[in-house]
Amino acid sequence: MNMKKQGITIAATLAMVFAGNAMAVTNGSFTNGLNGWNALGDVNLQAGAILMTTASVDFEDDFPESAGAFNASGTAAAETGVVGGIEDFIGIAMGTLNVQENFAFEGSVLKQTFNVNAGDTLTFNWNFFTNETSSGADYAFVSINGNLTQLAAPSDASSSSLPYAFTTGFQTFSQTFDAAYSVTLAFGVVDVNDYNVTSALWFDNVAVVPEPETYAMFLAGLGLMGFASRRKQA
Repeated sequence: MNMKKQGITIAATLAMVFAGNAMAVTNGSFTNGLNGWNALGDVNLQAGAILMTTASVDFEDDFPESAGAFNASGTAAAETGVVGGIEDFIGIAMGTLNVQENFAFEGSVLKQTFNVNAGDTLTFNWNFFTNETSSGADYAFVSINGNLTQLAAPSDASSSSLPYAFTTGFQTFSQTFDAAYSVTLAFGVVDVNDYNVTSALWFDNVAVVPEPETYAMFLAGLGLMGFASRRKQA
């Protein structure tokens, strides 16, 4: 194989490796709006990231603020515990969003399904906002194939942040997959114990990063190819 053809082969292989992982999540930086994602409730693109809330449109959730003051999209938060509600949308059993004896009432969710390989790591940036006091039970979560991880609740939000009362500040989530399979990823935020007082989840930069060993082995292989080529020329 001459050097030109070898270069084309290496470039094509590199493109396949990097593109395969880049395409694991479609539009994870939301540069194309909500393309590739499915939404339910109050989900909106703001400044290149996603903001979802528990806010209604027609009710004064955060009195004395006006009705819909914290709604981001013009679509009300969706119901939980009903056919076609949030649990159905995610693919989890009714009641899964409840916290012990505290019932989830409404919320919003965004989801996507994609494939991962063993050793791949899911990462994203997030921030939780709320008007609840620290005793409130609202929470934000991420669901991976129906397994819920709570990201934050009002007790975790201690910093002031306008227009909301409190925020956790910006955080990073990371989880490594132990096998290759299809993943349904969902982000959500829910009102617990009431329909009043808005909480919100902001997130961005959703990506699946391959394990470092994959790149190390690939680069080692490229090095061996280059060495063999130089020996052949000599």
